[in-house]
Amino acid sequence: FDFINYYDPEEEQYYEEYVKGLGSKVFKTGAWNEKNILKKHFYRMKSLYSVLKKNDYNVFHIHASDNMWIEDAIIAKICKVPKIIIHSHSNGMQKFTKHFGFKSIFHNMVKPLWSFFATDYFACSKDAGEWMFTSKQINSSKFRIINNGIDFSKFEFNIDDRNLIRDKLNLKDKFVVGQVGRLAPEKNHMLSLKVFRELIKEDQNRYH
Repeated sequence: FDFINYYDPEEEQYYEEYVKGLGSKVFKTGAWNEKNILKKHFYRMKSLYSVLKKNDYNVFHIHASDNMWIEDAIIAKICKVPKIIIHSHSNGMQKFTKHFGFKSIFHNMVKPLWSFFATDYFACSKDAGEWMFTSKQINSSKFRIINNGIDFSKFEFNIDDRNLIRDKLNLKDKFVVGQVGRLAPEKNHMLSLKVFRELIKEDQNRYH
């Protein structure tokens, strides 16, 4: 597996050294550093074209959250990559996203075009599939749901880890309720706030 990343060539990306150690190449083009939006997309497609033309890939796998990624599939098609996979990892677009209105319209207009530029349609859930693809595409043999892999062993209860963190944060013998996640709708912080409210109703002196 080789990887292409449109971010800063000088900045090390997650798992970069790990995958290089396995023999993978990591291409960092810096295309997304361009301020002008037209230049940004032009350099992005140009850099992708260069990578695909210089390397004889059998498969091009696009991880996407919206249909703006259609341009990558078009370039892969031009470069005659045999298998082009579009993999949906989201079930919507946040309203505070830059250029939300344009992107929403473009997203829905592009859906049918995947039939021309992709050979396979992947999604991490049913909702993610419905967000990215048409019903015809979802009902075809090209579509499949691939659930995100989670190593549950990393989240098993460990009394030593519990005590270590509690001592570090000065929370020994205290009742703690928390949630980890960025402030975005898909992390469902509103549910956590409702739970906290009910806990406070039970005992206002216990929680502060």
